[in-house]
Amino acid sequence: MISADKRRYPRVRYLQDVLINRAVPAAGASISQGGMFLFTTAPFRSDHQVRVQFMLHELSMELASTVRHYQPGIGMGLMFQDLSEEQEMLVKVYVDDALQEQAQVRAKKVLLLDNNALKRRLYRIALEQSHYHVVEATAIAQVFDLLKSDTIGALVFDPHVPGGYTLVKRLRINPSWNTIVPIVLSSRPVAEETRRRELPAVRHLFLQSGMPPTKLPRVIAKYVS
Repeated sequence: MISADKRRYPRVRYLQDVLINRAVPAAGASISQGGMFLFTTAPFRSDHQVRVQFMLHELSMELASTVRHYQPGIGMGLMFQDLSEEQEMLVKVYVDDALQEQAQVRAKKVLLLDNNALKRRLYRIALEQSHYHVVEATAIAQVFDLLKSDTIGALVFDPHVPGGYTLVKRLRINPSWNTIVPIVLSSRPVAEETRRRELPAVRHLFLQSGMPPTKLPRVIAKYVS
């Protein structure tokens, strides 16, 4: 049996249809050698035993799994059980191939979230001059739509955009987004207490929008390999 410990096994995106117990449709989110995360609104309890069907390398897989955690209305994390050597190898090859591909793309792709068009343009120009590929969003909903179909290395955002203070916590819901580096580019001052309470993950990655745009690529290069 393979452990589903996410600290031991890296996860990669898996955006394909999955069938639970040959009857319940779900949407794949991520997969590792230890398990996978699925989007589903169907209710399951922790430690529930299920079987999941999905495709890898054009081959159909059906694996026994245990529900490790369930988030109502969102989805659940599964731990694979009793994989054969062939199944282990197929999952490993898929993950290794995806990691290699993502490493080549992720570091050079930045998502800018800001509802100020001029700011986005200035920072986009600076990033593109440093050979970053830039994707733009003006609202939180756009961010999550983009993350479902794109691979991002850094997310630069203004916390004063509606819902901005919840963004980092929401990113942590999906394990495949844990590698995204959140960088705050605040349009106005934020109290230290608010920063510690609402944005603890950004720590030193908290910038003021008045800084020279050319500084942003240097900051990203320091934290995104």
